[in-house]
Amino acid sequence: MATPRRETERYTPRGAYRIALKHARSGRYERALPFLRFAASGGDVRAVYALATWYLHGRGVTLDVQSGVQLLQKAAEAGLAEACYDLAVCYETGKGVKKDEHRALELYCRAAVAGLTDAALEVGRMCYWGIGTCRDLSRARRFLLRAARSRKSEAEYMLGVIYEAGISGQADLVRAKHWYERAAARRDGISEKARQGLEEVTRKMGATEQM
Repeated sequence: MATPRRETERYTPRGAYRIALKHARSGRYERALPFLRFAASGGDVRAVYALATWYLHGRGVTLDVQSGVQLLQKAAEAGLAEACYDLAVCYETGKGVKKDEHRALELYCRAAVAGLTDAALEVGRMCYWGIGTCRDLSRARRFLLRAARSRKSEAEYMLGVIYEAGISGQADLVRAKHWYERAAARRDGISEKARQGLEEVTRKMGATEQM
């Protein structure tokens, strides 16, 4: 029977990653691990990221947050959006690293620019509340619009709040109503708040028409 090392040496890092993925999807983590490690050591950034998540969550390996964060940093430096996002979560929550909200925001931005809509939502949230930066509603709106295009209900709701309150005091109740309606239609944890916002905006619009 071939040893794990000899078995993996038959593959390129890319090929080893595919084999690891196949085993992992079937729950055969012990079989997947040597292939995943070989692929990661060979520079396959997807393997580096996957191994990082295994260490962070104790999947197929002993839980090791420090090793997980180190691998996330390596994958993030290679430009993998998902790694940037997960590393941002670590910095925002202080998991495995010293808490640094500004650094978290930077990493969320990198992931958002790379096209990750979940990251765009987080940038919007942090800019709206002034977490890791000064409060900036214009910037929050830009990133929330990116997330809302992917039907993120939290982004839709927050856009409703922003347009209702207005940027620089200029409220836009028509747009606020539009975003509240979209969020309310999702029927998830955000929908009730969105319905309340919709009712308030509708009341304000009615009062304006009567003036």
